[in-house]
Amino acid sequence: MTAIVEASAFDSLLAQHLPRTFPALGICVIHRGEVALEAGWGWLDPEAKQLPVRTDTLFDLASVSKLLAEVSFLALVEAGAVALDDALVTVIPEFGRVNPRAIAGGQDPHSRAFLPAEARYARLTVDPSAVTFKHLLTHSSGLAPWRAVYMLAAQDPPPAPSAGEAYD
Repeated sequence: MTAIVEASAFDSLLAQHLPRTFPALGICVIHRGEVALEAGWGWLDPEAKQLPVRTDTLFDLASVSKLLAEVSFLALVEAGAVALDDALVTVIPEFGRVNPRAIAGGQDPHSRAFLPAEARYARLTVDPSAVTFKHLLTHSSGLAPWRAVYMLAAQDPPPAPSAGEAYD
């Protein structure tokens, strides 16, 4: 598909903000089923000006994705497909196979340094099988804060089980 809007129309606007306000931007605007604009600006490594952003560059949306996930999930609640007080295991049964554990710290998303749990949580545990969607949406599940779990996506999946076998 050919873009309806030229990326150059945004160049002067973005020149005012890259890299001061944000280091990079990738955008795809679809209007009435047609790609109106598809472009990338900036660098994934802005200090060294390496790895220019392309239209297929993947970004870690971090907290930005929370709003999209919450609105999408609440649409499911409104449709009656799921309830806020339903346990996560109703949708992801594997989550219930995780043993109760102490509330742990997380990682700093920038430095990747371990962050200990706050002292007020030192003797508390969380039972993953009891975590509800409401807990997740209100950050009250007791699960560890940010962890680099997205790195697992780069790993090869385990081989498919043969007949008579099952995953743990």
